[in-house]
Amino acid sequence: KDKPEPKDKPEPKDKPEPKDKPEPKDKPEPKDKAE
Repeated sequence: KDKPEPKDKPEPKDKPEPKDKPEPKDKPEPKDKAE
């Protein structure tokens, strides 16, 4: 066990989910064309 898991490279937590681009809520369902 002289070679434990490579802990020098932990999970890439420096790049969290791209929250700068949240769900496109600026474009709600096209209600201008209701049935």
